Amino acid sequence: MENRKRSSRDEISGLQNPYFDLQAEMGFTKHFGGLRATKELVELCHIDKDTYVLDVGCGVGMTTCYIAEHYGCRVVGVDLSERMINRANEKAKGGGYRRQS
Repeated sequence: MENRKRSSRDEISGLQNPYFDLQAEMGFTKHFGGLRATKELVELCHIDKDTYVLDVGCGVGMTTCYIAEHYGCRVVGVDLSERMINRANEKAKGGGYRRQS
């Protein structure tokens, strides 16, 4: 099992892309539709303070933190890039959000 975990991590780290590194360094990421698409998705999913949200491919956490702040729900973000996760954690701390391991 340990070897399987190690090889999966190696495979994932092989997916790193200079574009993602640049986005992490600059502290922003974009998704199609931007804030408007985020708001539409929140409405379609009926997200409120009692909702749990999983943000897959959260990047630097802009959408993740936005949803948590504006809708009062619990949001967990995941990303393949460790640099993106580090930036998302910094953003979450700055906004007073609690980081969960």
